[in-house]
Amino acid sequence: MPVKKKKVTPSRSKKSSEALAKIRSLESEISIVIQEMEQTVRHFDCLSQFASLVASDASREDLIHGAQKLACELLQCEAAIVDLFDVPVAVALQAKVEERRVKSVLQIPLKIGQNTLGSLQVMNKVALLAAVKPGRALSSFDLGDQRLLEELGKQLAVGLENSRLRLKLKKSFAETVDVLAEAIEKKDRYTGGHTKRVAYYAVLIAKHMNLNAEQSEMVRLAAILHDVGKIGIEDRVLKKRAPLDEAEWVEMKTHPQLGFEIMSRMEGAQEAIDGAHYHHERWDGTGYPRGLKGEEIPLTARIVSLADAYDALTSNRPYRDGVEPALAYEEILRSRGTQFDPRIVDAFIEAFHVEKMGKGSGGSNR
Repeated sequence: MPVKKKKVTPSRSKKSSEALAKIRSLESEISIVIQEMEQTVRHFDCLSQFASLVASDASREDLIHGAQKLACELLQCEAAIVDLFDVPVAVALQAKVEERRVKSVLQIPLKIGQNTLGSLQVMNKVALLAAVKPGRALSSFDLGDQRLLEELGKQLAVGLENSRLRLKLKKSFAETVDVLAEAIEKKDRYTGGHTKRVAYYAVLIAKHMNLNAEQSEMVRLAAILHDVGKIGIEDRVLKKRAPLDEAEWVEMKTHPQLGFEIMSRMEGAQEAIDGAHYHHERWDGTGYPRGLKGEEIPLTARIVSLADAYDALTSNRPYRDGVEPALAYEEILRSRGTQFDPRIVDAFIEAFHVEKMGKGSGGSNR
């Protein structure tokens, strides 16, 4: 017998249609929730990356440019501007916004406590999310955008203040270095002139190692500070007009540690302090005060070490004449891989020829 098909009643068909419609509606809502969650995660990742930039030693320029780029990405807008009260309009570190009709603007203050540093402004929201929330007025910024911008603004304000304090600290450090350099000059005229020449040679070597401006400045400061400890050496030893005996050498070799004890109270450039402290260490580990070896020795110290040795070889002393630059050059090359870092010797070779680090170069006192 043929099987009779069950007749679907109108009420059952209606219920099925309604259930299907609810499922589709739920799928749509879930899709929106997923997209919003993904967007929230993206926002969090972006803000976390900027927080890392804030925690670094990034310059004010890098912080501002990073914040402008991130603001445009987070809020999907055409432009972002950071306006700081302490930056003249003519040189303001802002995004160069082309002349255009302003459709929407959102601006927040950049504040540290009760102190307002300036403002962060975004403009012209781009309608990219219409498919997620149909009917939403996407041509203007909303409360969610404001909260995102406020969070970014808080981080930027902290970064700008940290940058200001770092610059202030470095300025204070540089001023202290100048005072110490003057003290060295007054203590011993030879030591003072030697310090200037070592700084000159060290910066040239740093140049040919392609160090950036900040690294080169640390090298320069380390060179100026490298003989600070000689302030604590007795004049009978420091100014002796004959070679030092064994006991006097023991005393003279304390000057890196004496210098460190003086400089350890200073804040602002630990890299420069380390460079001065360890400038008598040797690449092969036979130096002093700690017998550091190879790359255990700070880079600044390795550079100052070679510059110091080159000037010592070419400079006149009360008890001997300096050698010709060409002979000092050969001596430095013979000490490649023993006293000196080979990489720094290579940079010295370039600097010697390109910068004319010989007689009359601006550094030699002969």
